[in-house]
Amino acid sequence: MFASVILSILAIILAYSAKKNPTKGIMVYYAIRMVIPSSARVFAFSFNTVSLSLLIICLYPILKKKYKLLSLYEKGFIKAVGRLVLSLFFLSLLASIVPKSYQWSGMFQMFGTEFIPAILLMICLSTEKECKKFNSLVILSALFYGVYSIYTYINSSNPIFDFFNNSDVDAIDFLEYANGRMGLTGIAVGIYNDKIACSLIGLVLFMFLISNSLIGKNKKLILSCVCATATYLSTQRTGLLCLLLFVVIMLFDKNRKNIIRRNFLVLCMGVILFLSFTDNKDVINSIYSILYLFDDRMQQQLGVGGSNMELRLFQYMNGLNYLGFTNILQGCGFSFPNYYYGNIWRSDIYGLDYRFAGFESFPLKILMNSGILGMISWGIFFKRVFVSFKVNRSVSSIAFYSCYMIAIILTDTSASLYLFFMLFVLKFKGQLLKEKYG
Repeated sequence: MFASVILSILAIILAYSAKKNPTKGIMVYYAIRMVIPSSARVFAFSFNTVSLSLLIICLYPILKKKYKLLSLYEKGFIKAVGRLVLSLFFLSLLASIVPKSYQWSGMFQMFGTEFIPAILLMICLSTEKECKKFNSLVILSALFYGVYSIYTYINSSNPIFDFFNNSDVDAIDFLEYANGRMGLTGIAVGIYNDKIACSLIGLVLFMFLISNSLIGKNKKLILSCVCATATYLSTQRTGLLCLLLFVVIMLFDKNRKNIIRRNFLVLCMGVILFLSFTDNKDVINSIYSILYLFDDRMQQQLGVGGSNMELRLFQYMNGLNYLGFTNILQGCGFSFPNYYYGNIWRSDIYGLDYRFAGFESFPLKILMNSGILGMISWGIFFKRVFVSFKVNRSVSSIAFYSCYMIAIILTDTSASLYLFFMLFVLKFKGQLLKEKYG
C-alpha cells in the first residue's frame, strides 16, 4: 500500500512537470523508468503504463505543432517506427496461432514501452539548455544504475524490486548464483531483477557516456568504469564482448575528446595489473572466454557456463520446424513466446520447453512472432533509423549503434531498447542543436 502511495505521488510530479515543461515531463518519466521496476503497480494498474499514459495526455495538445517544426531527419525516425508497426500489424492479420486480440495487445504495449518515449523526446527536445539538463540526468541515472547494480551483487539482495514488486513476478533466487558464472560469487541484476537487462543497460550507458562530447572527462572516466563493472558483474558475456568491441572501435576515433584513445595506455596497464594480481582461475578463464564466445569447445574447456552457439542454433532449428511451411513467412503471431508459455506449453506446470528454453535471442523472437517477413521488416526499420540519423555518423555514433545491434542479435533486448533509442535520440538532437545554434 505504501508503495502505491509513493507511485501516486510520482505520477502527480510527472503530470505537473509535463504541463509546466514538456522536456521536464519526459525527464521525470525517464527517471521513473531508470529507478522504478517494471513490476510496480498503482493499485491494480501497471505504473509503467500509468506514467506513460499521463505523459501522453499532458503532451498531446502540443505534439502536432512541435512535429511540424522537425527536420526531415528527425521525422525520418518517427516515420520508420510507424512503418514498422504498420507492417507488423498486417503480418498479425495473417498469423493464425496467437489470437488477434492477444497480438494487438502485445504490439500496443511494445510500441508504447519501447518507441513512444524516444518519439516524444525527438518532438519535444528543442533547446541546447534542455539537452544539457537531460545529459545531467543521464549522468545521475548512470551513477545510480552502476552503484545499485554493484550493491545487488555484493549483498545478494534487491530491496527496490522487493519494495515495489506487487505483481506476480517472482524475485530472483540469489542463492542460485552463490557459486555462479564467470568465477563470481554472486550476480548483479539491477532494478529490473534481470541479469540480461542489467548487462545491456550497462552497455548502453557506457557507450553513451564515452561517445557524448557534452560530458566532462572526469565524469566520463568515473561513470564509465562504474557501468563497465556493473556489466561485468551481471555475468553476461555478450554485454561485455560488445563493450570491449566498442572500446576497440573507439580507438580509431580521432576526436580530441575521445577519452578511450587518450587513455589507452592507462587502460592497458590497468588490465595487465588486474590479470597479474588476480589468482582466481575462474575469473581469468571467464575473461578469456569472451574471446572464444563462438567456440563451444573452448567454452567447455575453460569451464564457463551459459548459453553457447550450439544451443542457440538448436533453438533456431526447433523454431523453424515449429513454424513449418505454413507459418514460415508470417510467423505464429506477435507475442508468441508469452502466449506459448502461458497457453500452449504451461510453463507454470511443466517449466520451460527444452526446444526453445527462454527464446533467448531477439531474432528468434522476431522469427516466431512474425516469420521471415517480420525479420525483413525489422531489418529495414533499423536501416531506416540509421539513415535518419545521417547527420550524426561519427565514429562514436556508428560504434554506439552497431555494438548495440550485435548485442541484441546475440541475446535479447530485455528492458534496454527504450533506453537505447532515448539516448541515441538525445545524442543526435544534441549535435543537431549544437550545429543549429552554433
